[in-house]
Amino acid sequence: NEEPSTQGSGAIMEESIQCQVCAERMLGHIISCTAGHSVCTDCHGKLAQPKRCPQCRVPFPASRNRTLEDVVSKFTFACEHGCGKVAQPAELLAHQFQCDRAPIECPKCGQSIQPADLKHHLDSVHLSSEEDRDIALTEKVGAKFKTNTMILLAGNVSTFEEIEHIFLFDGPVKQSAYIKAILLDCGAWHFRVFHVMKELKFTMSFGKNSDASFMGKTESLRCLKGWNPHHTSKRSRHTGVLVFKDMLSALCDPGEDEPGWVQMDMTFG
Repeated sequence: NEEPSTQGSGAIMEESIQCQVCAERMLGHIISCTAGHSVCTDCHGKLAQPKRCPQCRVPFPASRNRTLEDVVSKFTFACEHGCGKVAQPAELLAHQFQCDRAPIECPKCGQSIQPADLKHHLDSVHLSSEEDRDIALTEKVGAKFKTNTMILLAGNVSTFEEIEHIFLFDGPVKQSAYIKAILLDCGAWHFRVFHVMKELKFTMSFGKNSDASFMGKTESLRCLKGWNPHHTSKRSRHTGVLVFKDMLSALCDPGEDEPGWVQMDMTFG
């Protein structure tokens, strides 16, 4: 990867805005002690109480160095992931979160991995495991990828409150999709569909005859990290699909041994 650099500022600016703790560039809020030593806001938040400057040990309240922040905001910097993007701090920070070269976490094991390598990782490490039955391959039909699976909404012992499935796209493409759903207090399942490489349109259908269908667009898998599965805020409900539990229960295949299964069909592309 390319070394991050600035345009029109030289190496002196890079060294001047390094956090005293993590040594990363401070492109967001900058916290300074009374002696002028600075750390990024993330590292300041992690300092043990009572907070003291890691360099001179003086008390270290959360006082922003707005003068330095203003100076830094006037320069342009290169993306830390080496993709070639150059922008001012506010734009660059937003870009780096979504950068195609930024590592992501495997939704199964949490390992940090490059997006282009996730499909191979899931295929080679998790798909072969008998415990990971929630990973499926899709079939390419024309320009779209299609698959169907059975999701368990209730069993003989307990009622489930979370659902997750991973779909690996067939063929040489390095794309995959991840679906997670949680049961809300209002009695609806909140399904969210995440992509790894690029945004996709999807159609989600339930029932053997596609009795209920929903359409939408995928979100970046990086958005999953900030989603608390035990507390879905009203703000996050505008993403994904809300499906009421009673409707899905009516579509369940009664089965002989294990009632509570419903067919879910997914089409991407």
